[in-house]
Amino acid sequence: PHEIDDLVDRALARRLARVDDLVHAVERSAEFRRHPGRVTLAARLARRGVTGAPAPSVLESRMARLLAGEGLPAPKAELVWGPQRRYRLDFAYPALRLAIEVDGFAFHFTPEQMRADNHRSNTLTAAGWMILRYNWWDVTYEPERVAGQIAAAYRMLAA
Repeated sequence: PHEIDDLVDRALARRLARVDDLVHAVERSAEFRRHPGRVTLAARLARRGVTGAPAPSVLESRMARLLAGEGLPAPKAELVWGPQRRYRLDFAYPALRLAIEVDGFAFHFTPEQMRADNHRSNTLTAAGWMILRYNWWDVTYEPERVAGQIAAAYRMLAA
């Protein structure tokens, strides 16, 4: 299963496959219905938080697997929130007002993008949300720390 996760991550990042294509193959494609890997692929897609929303980034996919492995309830992925529903939260526990954001280099490195991220974070914080932000290094090389921080925040807010 972990090899499948890595293959899917690379295929999505290189735009060799789209999440919609994978979902179609798993759910509706008659020629794939009897393939022995179909059930495993379906389970791995569910674990990465495929919800019919835009395709998750490689970093979002890794975070989804990290959260699933922590034993916490599954967060909402790609939650749309805010004035005019203008913000997309990578992962959220809306009842607790806990947002988990993952910032990949591709979409969060310019001054304009950082300013937009800060504005969104400030708006969420002013509305009573706790925002936890992580980058590629955090999720890839320090997953235990990340998982521990998220679990602690979840338990604190749930208490």
